[in-house]
Amino acid sequence: MLIGCPKEIKNQEYRVGLTPSNVADYIGNGHKVIIEKGAGEGSGFFDKKYK
Repeated sequence: MLIGCPKEIKNQEYRVGLTPSNVADYIGNGHKVIIEKGAGEGSGFFDKKYK
């Protein structure tokens, strides 16, 4: 399955749909995950953690 996580576009909204540990779990179960650049920054999850 291909799972995507876009960056939030609403003002004052900092949540992200997937944390780095969520992504690791999905990949570990054979799924492919695409995270939009900067998607987790508002929640303290920077792109480097998703890699």
